[in-house]
Amino acid sequence: MPLTLTGHTFYGELPASEFFLQCNTKYVILKTMPTLNLKPTHKAIAAYYAALERYQQLGVSHETAVRAAFQALLEACARQRHWTLVCEYTLRVPERTRETGPRATANLIRLDGALLDEHNLPRGTWEAKGVHGNLRAEIEKKFDAGYPQDNILFQ
Repeated sequence: MPLTLTGHTFYGELPASEFFLQCNTKYVILKTMPTLNLKPTHKAIAAYYAALERYQQLGVSHETAVRAAFQALLEACARQRHWTLVCEYTLRVPERTRETGPRATANLIRLDGALLDEHNLPRGTWEAKGVHGNLRAEIEKKFDAGYPQDNILFQ
């Protein structure tokens, strides 16, 4: 099936990844978003599942423990893009959506992590949650508190 953008038709197989459009006054360019070189057999994936299995054998399921295993996986993925995972990343949010509780400071929130590129720009954020509880309710609470609603991973 051809893809038509501003009068231009593209034929052929398109890669199975996300796309974004780069526009200027004369043309539209279709570009693919970069993908990770990550397979189920990748060393970082195997280490993540091995850590989860160890925690399960020990009866450990709280957020801080499972967060460490996922943090190692995120760091491995970030290296492929030359990004850095910064844990406990502080983000300024509008005053009216400030988080309340022990982690709240003025109009700042603290994410479990952010992926920063070589220009110190956040490319994505991460918020860990324990395996118990209602993830949907936790996500809604975070969004109500002003957490980013795009490029965020809840784990």
